[in-house]
Amino acid sequence: MFLFATSCSFFQDEDVLGDGYYYMPYYEAKDVGAPFGSIVYTSDQKNCYNENGILIKGGIVQIINDGHFILVGQNKKQEDDKKDKSVYYLWIVDKQTSDVYGPMSFEQYLAKKKELGVPEKLQLKYEKERQKE
Repeated sequence: MFLFATSCSFFQDEDVLGDGYYYMPYYEAKDVGAPFGSIVYTSDQKNCYNENGILIKGGIVQIINDGHFILVGQNKKQEDDKKDKSVYYLWIVDKQTSDVYGPMSFEQYLAKKKELGVPEKLQLKYEKERQKE
């Protein structure tokens, strides 16, 4: 019974962003000796990337995606410091056109989201926090 209830989440791979896009978190990058830290990359398969396929590297602390867009929060100051927003960049990847927008400030990011038609419900945690301020 327990296995049946957890089977969907057990086999779900959160590093696979769909359409040949992948995310390698900091801890995995550190384990495999990747020099860039966390990355978002394109490839034919997971964990098989080259320099040309890397779209965003280092300091990725938030990532969310749907069938069309990938939204990324990047803290270039420190990989594992999610609370320090002093050096924070935002990115948008349009999976259908392969366009990458960023690094952007919060204001640039909001304008680009609107321009691209990113669904309002697709929001990074950082974005939700900033809108409360």
